[in-house]
Amino acid sequence: MLQVVSSWCVVVVLVLLAESVKDVSEILHCLLGCRSQCTAEELVDCLYCIASFLYVFRTLRMTDVWNQ
Repeated sequence: MLQVVSSWCVVVVLVLLAESVKDVSEILHCLLGCRSQCTAEELVDCLYCIASFLYVFRTLRMTDVWNQ
């Protein structure tokens, strides 16, 4: 059985593994290109969700998650 991978899961992984803001910027540039079906609103929503998730981790001081 073939499973379809969510494109947003891929975006989240790419953003979390990016080493710099430039890497994230390049990902966004590719996703907003003329051949992409993503809209700017969808990308902003996705980035907002990632930022919210990371903010909660930071506020709860769950730094152990990143240091394992």
